Formats: sequence, structure tokens, C-alpha cells
Amino acid sequence: MSNLDQKCLIYIAGDVSNYSPVKYKFADKEVTSFFSAHALSKIFEVEKIIALLPDSLIQHEKRPMDIETMKKGYKKLVLDRTNFLKNKGDINEQTVSDIESFISDLTIEVIPNVGIGQAIKVDKNGEVLKTEINGKQQLQRSAYSESRNPVFIFNVIYTIFHENKSYEILLDLTHGTNVLTSTALTTGALFKTRFFAAPIMAPIQNEVNIVELTEIVEAMKDSLMINSSIQELDERYFRDYRDKLNSPNLNPNNFNEEKTTISKIKGKDPGKVIDLLWNLRNGFTVSAVHSMSDVEHYSQQLETDVNELSNYYREWYNHKSLENIKELVISNFYSTLEVRNILIPGNDIDKLHELISLYIKAKLYDKALSLARELPVATCLDSNGGGKFDDDNWKYKCCEDLVTSYLRQKHGELIEKRNYLMHGGLSKDMKVNVKDGNINEENPIKRENIEKYIKESLESDLEDTIRYVKDSSVL
Repeated sequence: MSNLDQKCLIYIAGDVSNYSPVKYKFADKEVTSFFSAHALSKIFEVEKIIALLPDSLIQHEKRPMDIETMKKGYKKLVLDRTNFLKNKGDINEQTVSDIESFISDLTIEVIPNVGIGQAIKVDKNGEVLKTEINGKQQLQRSAYSESRNPVFIFNVIYTIFHENKSYEILLDLTHGTNVLTSTALTTGALFKTRFFAAPIMAPIQNEVNIVELTEIVEAMKDSLMINSSIQELDERYFRDYRDKLNSPNLNPNNFNEEKTTISKIKGKDPGKVIDLLWNLRNGFTVSAVHSMSDVEHYSQQLETDVNELSNYYREWYNHKSLENIKELVISNFYSTLEVRNILIPGNDIDKLHELISLYIKAKLYDKALSLARELPVATCLDSNGGGKFDDDNWKYKCCEDLVTSYLRQKHGELIEKRNYLMHGGLSKDMKVNVKDGNINEENPIKRENIEKYIKESLESDLEDTIRYVKDSSVL
């Protein structure tokens, strides 16, 4: 059952022993607390709270990996700091009560860390152990040193997110070591997650605006999808950013030095690239190769414009007008430029020939086989003065008969494999039996056999067939 209308806050537990109260602000809400996770839980009124407690933060004085004692110790650590601040008059009774409720409802998951540090020591009851030094109470600590593969840490954190995937997850990245925040961010990107951080670099001021980082995670994911879309020749993965380019926030009149570049960027929507990928995926190869020149021209212009825009970001201190523009995601443009890797030079027949290799690389085997079956016919027509793919065209009929005869005689596997993939599994080559509403294959096909032929033999069979038709005359 989905709880996506409910929220689960996940945060990396930190050493709160020296934290001070801050007024955390987000949108039109504000909460005073000494740690951001508590503030976020109040701002968003979450239904569930999970603390990721690093094994480097708290350890039992005699049994370092006593999990339940570590959990008790963290709760005691937070409550001790709460009482200390209350006694100083830094937080009021309502805040104390809110934090006590927060701790009462808290689910703690101990997670592995890596590196060196000083863990806080606690006794068997989770009480934080202290030592008086120069008249001041100091927390007792023990050396921490662990070396682990980060994939192990990722897997642990992933299982926690996965168990809570029915919620909308809010991830607080304010605290945590560099390894843990990076791993949590990466993990959260795989789920329905919003990301937050309170950028406190020094306890000088008493209020801070919480920053939502979700848009940069989405920007990363969009750029990866655009890259994958181009590599796989599949426009369905392409994250179309045309709506962002049409945003009123990108009105060129709102800019000064950047005005001309913004205007040009707005005119560089990725429609040409998306159409090319659609034609390639659906096997409209002639339309695809005809559009490659236009896409090449588009990519050259886009590269010039994006490089100009990139220079503005490189000198960001001179272009403050871009600071609050979220619609310009420069990685999307550079990812779109990857389309140049699938543009093919030469005449149309040359392009179709090379396109077979692209299809094989993208594992679009049905398209590779179909094009390999028909390309020798086009080559034959071209070698004999040209002609039209039309049953009423005698030259086409002659070329079709020539190619079909040769393929059946020399490279029957090409036709056979094409039929397997092009008939939706209802191929006579597979000896499909139909009776009483049931369908069975007498000659089932194994994936590895098809892939082996396509990867190892298809292109050489095609080359042989093309050589043959070029040496033959149908006139």
C-alpha cells in the first residue's frame, strides 16, 4: 500500500553536543531548534522520522558494536543537549517538549561508516560518559577507525530507503561525513525523495534558510536520461526541457549582458534531436538520415551558444542576474550535444550502412536485421542507375529477386533471424502451432543465438551481399 501522501524524514545523526539554537526558515515557516532534522520534522509535519546513526558516532565503552546501546546513547545525547540549553535559557519549554516527542517517535538505524574519528563513549544504559578536565565536563571518546567498501555502505542505506519507499522521503543532508552524505544523496536519488540542507558554516548568526536541493538532483537525473536516450536511440528516455526554456523567467529583457545569449538559447529547443531519435527507434531510417544534416547544424549552433553561457557561469561573480534562474540547466545542453556521436557523414546509402552498426550497439536488433535485409536492394538500384521501391517498378523487382535469391543461398540466417524478430513471435520459421486458443512454438529461439549472429556475422554477411549486387547487373 502506498503512503505517498505521507512523509518520512531521514537524516544522518551528528554529534549535537555543541550545537546551538538556530531559527530554521523554509518558505513561510520557521522553527527554532538546535538541529535541522527536528526543524524539518516540524515544518513538514512528517509522519515518520528515521535517524541514520553512524557506527562512528557512539560506542559502548566495552562493546563497540552493541547496537541497542548505541541507539539509547544517541537519544540520551540529544536529550542531554536539550536540557543543557533549557537550563541556559536558550530554548523554551515548548521546544523542549517538541524535541522530547521527536525522540520518542524516532526510529534509529545504525549504519556503517568509514574513516577515522573519535566516537562518544556511553555506558550500558546509554548514558554519555564524561570526564572533568580543567573544571569542565568533557565527553569521553574512543578512537574509531574502519575501512569498508563504499558499496557496502550504499547497500545498507539503500535497504532502509527501500523499506520506506511507500512514503515521500525527505532527506536532510545538513550533517554527516563526506562519505555518508554522498552515499545518502546517491541513494535518495533512486527514490521519490526531496533533499534539504541547512548551510550553517559558523555559529555566528541565529537564523538560516533551509535550502532545497531537489532540483539539482533532478537536473542530474535529466542529463543522465538525455545521455541514455541518445546512446540507446530512444526518444522516450529524453527529458524534454522545452517548457523550461519557455518560462517567463527567461525573458531576455530581464537580462543585461546575457540578453543575446539567453535569446539564442531559448531558440535551441531539442525538438530536432527528439524527432531524429523517434525516427531511428521506429525504423524510419530515410527520414532519420535526411535529418542528420539539420541536426548537425543545430548542434554546432547549440555548442556555440552553450559555451557562451558556460563562460558566464565560469565568471559567475559578474553575472548576478543568473543567480536565481533555475530553468537554465547547463548539463542538459551539453548532454544534448552527445547527439553528434550518432551523426553519420556521407551520402544517404553510406549513412544507412553505418546506421546498422549504431543499431547493433544500441541492441535494436530488429532494426539492424531489417535494414541489413533491405540495404542491398537500395545498393543494387543505385548501382543500376537508380529506381523506386515499388512492386510496379521492374528494376526494383529485379533487384529484390537478386538479393532475396542470394541471401537464401548464402546467408539464410539473416532472413531467418529477421523473421524471428519482425513477426511478433508468430513466424513460420518458428513453426508456431495454434489450436483451441493456445499457441506453442515447435522451434523456440534462444536470445544468445540471435545476439551471437548479429554481433559476429551480420555485418560480414551484409558486406558480402553488397559486394555481390554491385558486381551484378539487372539491366
